[in-house]
Amino acid sequence: EAWTTLFVLTILYWFSSLDRQVVALLVTPIKRDLQLSDVQIGLVQGMAYAFAFATASLPVGWLVDRVSRRGVIYVGMTLWSVSAAASGLARNFAQLFGARAGVGAGEATLQPAGFAILADLFPGTKILGCWPFRVTRNSELYIDEEDSSNLLKAVETELHNRRKGDAVRLEVDHDCPEQIRAALLK
Repeated sequence: EAWTTLFVLTILYWFSSLDRQVVALLVTPIKRDLQLSDVQIGLVQGMAYAFAFATASLPVGWLVDRVSRRGVIYVGMTLWSVSAAASGLARNFAQLFGARAGVGAGEATLQPAGFAILADLFPGTKILGCWPFRVTRNSELYIDEEDSSNLLKAVETELHNRRKGDAVRLEVDHDCPEQIRAALLK
């Protein structure tokens, strides 16, 4: 049961990460369809999610010690799933902002409840720390200032060079201990 739960929580964290990042993948069509400004899309991507996540985290942490942890995760998953769907149905900035805040508040339940469940299922084992890392597609383009006069050519060159180079990069939290960082880079 313990390893199955760990597997399920890992899948839930994966979905949580996907829901968190989906707006970044769809910035252009969202801006176009909802006629959002750069400031509005920035607020939807950052403030809506982050403020709700941070605001919900403390009460959720308190709640996890007092009620069913599985129930907390269930309610949080339901909230973030319904909110993610509402994000796709949003017709204006306010609706999208509220939906993304719902995603943040719902996802705030997963980490405290998940850690508490794992501590119960693996007695004698301590979670000494949590350091996020991720493998991402190298999405930045390096454009030399001298090449900016012909932007299209510079982008084409960079995309061509990318085919020959590494397609992904590893991002590790700056607080991650060196021995863990070394193990990830082996």
